[in-house]
Amino acid sequence: REINAATDNPLFFPEGDAPFDLNFRANWPPAYRGDNRLAYSAGNFHGQPIAIAADLMAIAIAEFASIAERRIQTLLDGNHNRGLPRNLTSEPGVNSGLMIAQYTAASLVSENKVLCHPASVDSIPTSSNAEDHVSMSTHAARKMRTVLRNAQNVIAIELMVAAQALDWRVGMSIDPTAPRREMSVKELKTTAVAQGIAPRLREIYQSVRKVSPTVTRDRALSDDVRRIFEAFFSAGTRTRF
Repeated sequence: REINAATDNPLFFPEGDAPFDLNFRANWPPAYRGDNRLAYSAGNFHGQPIAIAADLMAIAIAEFASIAERRIQTLLDGNHNRGLPRNLTSEPGVNSGLMIAQYTAASLVSENKVLCHPASVDSIPTSSNAEDHVSMSTHAARKMRTVLRNAQNVIAIELMVAAQALDWRVGMSIDPTAPRREMSVKELKTTAVAQGIAPRLREIYQSVRKVSPTVTRDRALSDDVRRIFEAFFSAGTRTRF
């Protein structure tokens, strides 16, 4: 009944008095004046539009994470990263570099695929069958929020991996035999490779390096990912891309 109310109980207004007629704004009730975005479906609380929107948003966000994970893999794959060492480490076999970080990104992407099953296609009757079709909009919104957080963590991992790749790319242009380390401000400004990096990218690199130092030997990376996440995505500390 709630859904059908939009057509079973239509609202009629005398010609010229309809609150949605922009030509008669002066005659609108005070609650309507100055706002031409109000819409009344008469479907009351049924949240199907929100459920569908949340499901679609989750799918779109999941694609961002999926593509980001593929970029991570490309940077770590010695067959495709254009001369960078495998897993961005100088001692493959002794150190795993950023290999495990890619595992985490892949796991989050796979979890998102499960979470992207649309909640809006589900329904279960409640209230003695008075509410016989349920929108599942709350469930859809909660799933979307989890997908978003997973995607943000994948992008945090990508930022860490990309910064490490820049360390290698610029460092190799200075001394191909030297172990990799964090680039100095001078190196960022003076080396030929670094000069070809867009200014905004240099700023992002420096933002990453403020909270996550270059990985020179194996260490737990969860704190690095958390700090990058907080620097770029937490309210109040968000870094603009």
